[in-house]
Amino acid sequence: MEYTVYTFGGGEILNGVFNAIAMSLNGHDGSLFEPLKRLGLILGAFWAALYALYGDQIKVFTHWIMPMTVFMNLLFVPTATVWILDPVHHYHQKVDNVPYGLAALAGHVSTIGYHITGKIESFFSLPDDLRYQKSGFLFASDIIQKAKTFHITNTDLAENMKSFVGQCVLYDAMLGRKYNIDELRNTDDIWGLVSAHPSQARSFVWRDLKLPD
Repeated sequence: MEYTVYTFGGGEILNGVFNAIAMSLNGHDGSLFEPLKRLGLILGAFWAALYALYGDQIKVFTHWIMPMTVFMNLLFVPTATVWILDPVHHYHQKVDNVPYGLAALAGHVSTIGYHITGKIESFFSLPDDLRYQKSGFLFASDIIQKAKTFHITNTDLAENMKSFVGQCVLYDAMLGRKYNIDELRNTDDIWGLVSAHPSQARSFVWRDLKLPD
């Protein structure tokens, strides 16, 4: 049995998690499956014996032995193959010997979420919009990181801003009477701060903007 688990970013991390679970619970020598099973059986048998002495003996079978047998044999003993698919980083990897219960639950839930996300984005986004299925949950941090490298594409406007900052903003920030470096760094409206009280004694050469036709 094979299941596909979709993730938008972090495919390698998810692959490591599933591999760790598969190695721990695959039932082979050196895994945690046998010790955990024995511990559960010992504690369960002790509890069932106490319950049988002071309670209803029938409930020992109906409330513990039968549910435990069904649960273990259906969800933990059989294994399945999980394919991890990360559309953001084009990551596609297979993990074997994953417990069937975990593989089935993760596969069905992630598949439903993947298709719901695709339908919502196809109805509520434009063709050029950033989509969650392409960028993942880290797309916001990527935008913030790239915002540090934004630049003015118009040459004349870029030169005007450079001259304005060098001739007007820099000296006022160094004097600290109108604003200082920390205020420039922490303000939410930097243009409003520097343009509120411009210096009347300083000037710079203005270049007329040449806009494309």
